[in-house]
Amino acid sequence: MVMSQQLRATYTSLLANPRFPWSGLPRSSISEFQLLRVAPRYFPADATTLRQLDAMYGAYPLARGYPRFFETWLETCDLAARTQRNVSELVLSALETPNTMYFKDKVVVSGSLLLTPLFAFDSLVAANYAGLGHIVAHEILRRLHLKLTQAGNESIAAWSQYGERVRCLQQSRMAGDSSVVGSESGGDGNRTITLPDVADLVGLHAAYVAFRASKENLRLPSAHMTEEQVFFVMSCFKFCKNSAAGDGHRSPSPKSQIMGAIVPPSPPRERCNAPLRHLEAFVDAFKCSNSSRMNAALKCTFW
Repeated sequence: MVMSQQLRATYTSLLANPRFPWSGLPRSSISEFQLLRVAPRYFPADATTLRQLDAMYGAYPLARGYPRFFETWLETCDLAARTQRNVSELVLSALETPNTMYFKDKVVVSGSLLLTPLFAFDSLVAANYAGLGHIVAHEILRRLHLKLTQAGNESIAAWSQYGERVRCLQQSRMAGDSSVVGSESGGDGNRTITLPDVADLVGLHAAYVAFRASKENLRLPSAHMTEEQVFFVMSCFKFCKNSAAGDGHRSPSPKSQIMGAIVPPSPPRERCNAPLRHLEAFVDAFKCSNSSRMNAALKCTFW
């Protein structure tokens, strides 16, 4: 997959940057990362036995020997659409849910991530990198961080850098820069910055750099948007399911286990806005003023 190759190249460049905290990883860990690839998994995450797989696909008419093509095709399309919609809602509910499985040389993503709005073969490059690209980049960063936690004394300097950047993000949030402060989004300005927050920011930066290397120099005439603007809009679109207003209900987001501790994810509105406010590329794309809430006075980067 071209996207995974481009993301790996982007992270390789970041790992060569001494300002990138994870550049302090042991050489063996970085060498292992060079072999990392993304592989799709075309079956549901909760199907762990052949019986469960048979039960899922047994609902499709081809498995029941339907004799007529048209009726078979219609029912199959209907079932596929409903199945994909249900699976996608689970995936879109939170970026840090177990969308991936880790092996030594690959990140395995569920087949539902290869559906719109996260990815489509005929979609804009900007939309694909903002959707699936951001998810994969987020997971790669978490994988690198796991290596950092296992590095022992070799990573003392890296941990110092990492702590400094996290404190910057925390200060920005406590100063009221975070978009979730207030009752509208259910946020908390004193909420502790966690690894998923960091992975959202670093992953979005990596996905943007990879997108820039693959951009098509297109403009959407009907939307009057540049590719860069499309990228940032679509990076938030995947969080819309949880932040939808009107019914007063927020879908529950699974908790994430980070280094042995259960860490609840940040609210969807923050996962959309907080990383953007620290990216100069976003500020430039939308010409944000210095006083704009989307242009953080204190910008925190890890690169």
